[in-house]
Amino acid sequence: MIGKLIESGFAGQLLLSHDEPIWAGLLTDTDQERHLRSNPDRLTFISKVVIPGLEKLGIPADVISGLVVDNPRRWLSGSS
Repeated sequence: MIGKLIESGFAGQLLLSHDEPIWAGLLTDTDQERHLRSNPDRLTFISKVVIPGLEKLGIPADVISGLVVDNPRRWLSGSS
């Protein structure tokens, strides 16, 4: 889906993020184990799974850098 959005011209508007319920006693032990099985990469999911997937699709390095560096910087600074 991210590749399709990039191909459609939205690369400058995309920010990559995901939720990770870091263990804080909020999940039952069973739910925590299930979560770890489904996402063993946890907080590194984007760097270990998403970015290599974009590279496999042939997304240029400068576009990927835009998604993870430039776009968040622009958003966090309030720039357009």
